[in-house]
Amino acid sequence: MAPFPVYPVDTAGVSSYFSSFPVRSCEFNALPTIQKALDETIYSCTTPGSRERKKAVYRHSNPAGNIFGLSLALCEADRIGYVVKLIEFLCIVDDAMEDLPFEEACIEHSILRQALHESYDDDRYGGQAVDLMKNFLRELRKELVSLGDLSTSLLLKTLDTSLRDRDSDDSEFTTLAEYIPYRKTNFDYDFVCQLLCWAMNIPLAVQNDPLARAYEHIIGVIVGLSNDYFSWEMERQQTTDRVRNAVPVLMK
Repeated sequence: MAPFPVYPVDTAGVSSYFSSFPVRSCEFNALPTIQKALDETIYSCTTPGSRERKKAVYRHSNPAGNIFGLSLALCEADRIGYVVKLIEFLCIVDDAMEDLPFEEACIEHSILRQALHESYDDDRYGGQAVDLMKNFLRELRKELVSLGDLSTSLLLKTLDTSLRDRDSDDSEFTTLAEYIPYRKTNFDYDFVCQLLCWAMNIPLAVQNDPLARAYEHIIGVIVGLSNDYFSWEMERQQTTDRVRNAVPVLMK
């Protein structure tokens, strides 16, 4: 299916949110699909009044326009809902896991990953923090598998790997060279890149082109370090047994 129609965005009223490059969005036509996917994800994966739900709602109060409408203009219309669900799901997972002690977070990730394997479909144990998310992911996996194409199967395998590795290292990094590969893994970068390519129906041969991979790596480093910079003031005040930010690495 072709992408939703896109329209130029007038950025004059919120110029601080944008660069000088032209901006286009599919929000006008895609918003019902996006909002439905967001509502299903947020209300399936979080409980009323929880910190995770409050953060999810706040995440989409951007005055400059819907972030998915701005980001997914080239994605095929029938895949945008899946992209929204998977990215919002990972944001909620991150919110739920970040305050857990390292060992507990590893266990909860392992329990969550069971939702990606049919052999665990009768296992209803939801751990301490991921019960709702596990149920949501299980049903989403079944829906994606029913699409019956190879690229979707590969996408689910990459998601499984990402959930396995995203919070699997409690090392104290001393250099950016050590930290950056972990940082990209920690925000599911390889999976998100593959997800967007899948949604745009980009062939695997193009995705694996060395030039494309090099470009993806550079963008991943920029995104990861930018996020660290802007979130450091908040993160430095959090009580945690593992600091995952480039700022303290650079301060050593």
